[in-house]
Amino acid sequence: MRTRIITSLAACIAAIIAGTQVQANSLDNGAPALDAKTLKALKKKYGEGPYPFEIDAYVATHTPALGAQYTALFTEGTRNAVLNQVRIGLAEMDLGNFGAAERAFDGAISQIETIYSNDPRAKQARSTWSKESVKDFKGEPYERAMVYYYRGILYLRAGDYENARASFLAGEFQDSVSEAEEYSADFAALNYLAGFSSQCMGDSAGATELYSKAHQYSPALSAPAEGDNLLFVAELGKAPVKNATGKHDELLAFAPGVTTQDLSASFVLTSATGDQTIPAVAASSVSQQAMTRGGRPIEAVLNGKARFKDGMGAAGEIGQAIGVQAMNAGFLSDNSDLSNAGAIIGLIGMFASMAADAAQPDADTRYWETLPDSIQIASAKRPATGWSATAKFTESGKTQAATSLGDPSLACTVVWTRAESAVPAMGSAPNTTLTASEVRKLQKKYAAADKMFRQRLIEQSPQQPVEAVAQVVETVPAPVDAVAQAVETIPVPDTAQ
Repeated sequence: MRTRIITSLAACIAAIIAGTQVQANSLDNGAPALDAKTLKALKKKYGEGPYPFEIDAYVATHTPALGAQYTALFTEGTRNAVLNQVRIGLAEMDLGNFGAAERAFDGAISQIETIYSNDPRAKQARSTWSKESVKDFKGEPYERAMVYYYRGILYLRAGDYENARASFLAGEFQDSVSEAEEYSADFAALNYLAGFSSQCMGDSAGATELYSKAHQYSPALSAPAEGDNLLFVAELGKAPVKNATGKHDELLAFAPGVTTQDLSASFVLTSATGDQTIPAVAASSVSQQAMTRGGRPIEAVLNGKARFKDGMGAAGEIGQAIGVQAMNAGFLSDNSDLSNAGAIIGLIGMFASMAADAAQPDADTRYWETLPDSIQIASAKRPATGWSATAKFTESGKTQAATSLGDPSLACTVVWTRAESAVPAMGSAPNTTLTASEVRKLQKKYAAADKMFRQRLIEQSPQQPVEAVAQVVETVPAPVDAVAQAVETIPVPDTAQ
C-alpha cells in the first residue's frame, strides 16, 4: 500500500512504518493534516505550495543522483513540466534506469500531444494555445522530435517494435509542425530507426521504404546489410542553444551548441571470433534540425512562424518593400503621385512592423540542454553469444563501454552510447528562472493546475522505502508548532506574495 509522509508526530511516523495510510484532508493537494497555526505559517511563506516536507518526500522516492532535477520537476509545476520530464528521462536512460526513463518520457508525451498531434482536436487546441502570451513549455519541433526518438529507442530495447516504429514516425511528424505552421519533415535518423523497427517486425517492404527515405535526407545512410540485427547509435556534441534577438528580444534564434572535440565515432564488436571495428555514419544533426524548417535555413522564429534567410516573413516588412518599389517606379517615370503613394505605403509598413515587434512578448528561450548535436548510426550481425561492444570517439581517442539495450533473445538489439553525460549540471533547465514579480503574475494562472500536477506526480511515484521515510521525517522537528520555524531554513522559491 502506498503511504504518505507525515512531518512530525511520532505516532504518524509509526503509522507509516507499519504501512498504514493516514488520511489527511486539511490541504487540497493531499498533504498531511496540519493545525491552523502551522498551515497559516506555511501558506504565508509558500502560498499554496509546494511545502518543504512535500518536496523532500517526493524526491526521496527517486534516483538520488537526480535529486535536483526531481526537485525542479516538483516545484516548477506545469509551466516547465515537459522540459523537466524530458531532461529527467534522458538522464535516467543514461544512468541505466530504463523504467524511470519510460515514465518520464511518457509523461512528457501525454502533455505534448494535447497540443501537437495529428488530430483535429489537437490542432484546434494549438490554435488557442498559440495566442497565449505565457505558455507551458512544449518544445520546438526538434526538441519534440527527440522526445519520440528516445521513447522509440526504449521501445526497441523492450522488443516492442510496432510501438518503436510508431514513436519514430510520430517524431517525424513533430519535426514537421510548429506552433503556427507546418513543413516537410527531413529527420533522417528517425526514418532510419523506423525502418529498423519495421525490419525487426518482419516488414521488409516497410523497412525498404523507410531506409530509402532516410537515404534521401542523408545520402551517407544506406540500409543495413542482409541479416544485420544489431544497431549501433552514438550521440556526440552539445545541444543547440536558443537566444532572444530583435530590438525587443521578440525573435527566437538558434545557434549550434558548444563545439566539442569528438565529431565521429566507431564501435568495436568483441566476440569469440575476435574484434570487429564498425564505423558509425552521421545520420542527423540536431542543430541543423533546430536551425531549419523543411530543410530551409531560418533566421529566427516569431510567434511560431519562421523567418527564412532567403525571404521576408512579416507583413510590415513586405509593406516596406512594396513602398520602396513604388517610390522607385514613381521617380523613374516622373510620376509624383505614384512616388508619394509609395512613400506612404512604406511608412505604414515601417510603423506596422515597429508596432508589431514592440507588442510581442519576449522570445521563449527555455531549452533542453542535454540533447546531443550529432546522431550517428551503424549496424552488424549480432553474434550468437558472448559479445560486447565498445565505443571509440575518433578525435579524442576516448573509449567507453557501450550500453547494450534489450534481451539477447529478441529479434534485434540496440547498442547506445553518448560522448557527453546526459545528467544535467543544474537542477533547472537554462533560462527558466523567474523573477519574484513574474512568479506573482503567474501564480493565479498556474496555482490550481500545479497542485493537481504535484498530486499526480506523488501518485505515480515508486513505493517509498521505510528507510527513506525515516530519513525525510527526521529532517523536520517533531513538535507541529516548530514547522513554521523549520520552513524558514529551506530555500525554495517564494510564491506567496
